[in-house]
Parts: sequence; C-alpha cells; structure tokens
Amino acid sequence: DWAFAEEAHGTRRWVVPNAADAPSTHSSELRAEHADREGLVVTVSSHVRTKGHAEFFAAVRALRRDRDVAGVVVAPTRRGAEHVRGCQIACQARSRVARGWFRLLDGTDPATVSDALEGADLFLFTSSVECAPLVILEAMAAGVPVVTTAGGALPEIVGDGAIVVPVRDTAALADALDQVLSDEAVRAALVQRGRAQAARYSWDACAAAMSDLYARAAASRG
Repeated sequence: DWAFAEEAHGTRRWVVPNAADAPSTHSSELRAEHADREGLVVTVSSHVRTKGHAEFFAAVRALRRDRDVAGVVVAPTRRGAEHVRGCQIACQARSRVARGWFRLLDGTDPATVSDALEGADLFLFTSSVECAPLVILEAMAAGVPVVTTAGGALPEIVGDGAIVVPVRDTAALADALDQVLSDEAVRAALVQRGRAQAARYSWDACAAAMSDLYARAAASRG
C-alpha cells in the first residue's frame, strides 16, 4: 500500500494500523474432535495459491513423521466458476488422501473461525504475498502460538510475537512447528509476546490514529 502511494506520487502519507479482537472464549468443538492428537495446527486464509495451502499441507505432513498432529484449513468455500480457480480443488484432493489428519472447514461463518482459533495448538500462516491480515492478530490475541512466513508485511505485523521463516520453505516450517510443540518455554514465550504484539493493534489505538489523521487533514485545509 505504501509503495502504491509512492507510485501515485502522494506527497502526504499516513499509516493507520488495523485492529483486531480476540475471538470469544468457548469450548472448541474442533478441539474436542481432535482431543487424542498431539497437536492441532490451524490456518485461516482464502483458497488462493499465494496463501500457501500446499506448503501448509506439506509442513504438517512432515511433522507427522514424528508426531500425531492434524492440520485444518479454514477458508470460505468457493462455488460456481470460483470453485475451479485458486487451490480449493487441490486442497479437497489432499483432504481425501490424508484420511482425517488434514481437513477443510468452510470459513464463511465467523463462528467457525473463532472455534478453530480457540481449539488450535498452533497457528501456521504460509502466505507468500500479504499485507496486514487480521486473523494473525486475532490468533496472537487469543494466546495461540504463531509460526508465519516472511511474506510481504508479515514480519512487521508479528514483530517478535511469532516465529518467522522464509517463504515456501517447508522444512523450516516443519522445524518451527516441532520446536513450538516440543518446548513449553518457547510456546509460553510466544504466547506472551504474541499477546503483547496484538495489543498494539487495539481498536483504541486504531481510533486514536484515525482521529489524529482527521485532525491533521482538517488543519492542513486551514
């Protein structure tokens, strides 16, 4: 967005950060369904190839060599002509092959997203092109340890509140997931730092930044 403003030769530019709330707390139905697993890895993103669902699947599959974990992709279901675009068909094929350890959930209903975040042991974000996804802030605010790629603005968004690995590096993703599941101290530190980072993106901070922007704009008009 900043690059777009520069290309448009904007002379005055301000950044107002996004804001996100933690999902409502409740007993997760998804977690109950996978209660016997060693870990439940969740991502929430659209069925677009740049979201990295193939890398998500590969990382969870690699982790399963040593751990009984499950991976869940929460994404709005595409219908009609949109069904053949993106990666939904490929994800459906992977789900059939996995036989239970890799699942797709329709994320059209926000309650499904909340339930998935509430039940997750880890949030894995594998996007290669990204701006400022709210869901990664929601995951950190909910106290879910986060592993993400370095795609786009993701390192800036997560700060030190997540483990950041190179884009499309499946081995690094799997290693990071294993580290979080294996080390309680690492997991606890990520939860603490993630919540602190997410708190910087509160609605109060967003409202204050917008108010300041309007005040500057009004002052500039004399």
